[in-house]
Amino acid sequence: MTKSLLHENQFVLLGKFTTDPLEKAFGKLRQGSGGTYFINVQQILEKVNMMKTKLALRIDLDVSDLSTESGHICEKCVVHWTHEMCEMVEELPNMEHSVEGDVKYSLVFIAGYVIRKDKEVVEDSCSYFEKFGTFTLSLSRGSLVQAGDSACQWTIFCYMMFQSVCEKVCRNSLSEIFMEISQYYGFQMDKHHCFALSNILFNNLCNITNLPSDKEPKQKVLKLS
Repeated sequence: MTKSLLHENQFVLLGKFTTDPLEKAFGKLRQGSGGTYFINVQQILEKVNMMKTKLALRIDLDVSDLSTESGHICEKCVVHWTHEMCEMVEELPNMEHSVEGDVKYSLVFIAGYVIRKDKEVVEDSCSYFEKFGTFTLSLSRGSLVQAGDSACQWTIFCYMMFQSVCEKVCRNSLSEIFMEISQYYGFQMDKHHCFALSNILFNNLCNITNLPSDKEPKQKVLKLS
């Protein structure tokens, strides 16, 4: 670029090529992501969408026609039901005994977290919570929900299904599978429940498979020193 500019022009204003605006923009993105130094593409896209929404509200733009879809499209978004997957859905009640007790303590806690914002309380027995709810009670400060058997069993079934298909699906297609499980067994779970559970399971998988890096703390120490 320098050769091209000097070839066509006698003088070049280097001040016009400053990176300060770019660094300022990235600074806002980092602060919007919790002040972390390293940010990923997903965090950038989320922050940019938030900034666009704030701008639209500030200039009193009509947002009724704006799309609320995430825009996520990948090759795993479409659920390709195989014969093995269909058989597994039918065999989930018989496979429940294979889930260890320690895992069920966590899944009962997750079930309560997923339905915590439900305004309508569904009358349901709580045998799962009575048996595996001590972990939830130890963490609860009054805001956690005592999940009924339907929510707990649905969460356990979805967990078993996730263990089998986690490498073949994304969050969108996984939530569709969870909805199919709910409809097949009549658990009456909603779409937002399925999205919440798929996010939790995928985030947990990412935390297990991707160990935290020590680059960020070291970088912060260097910046502060």
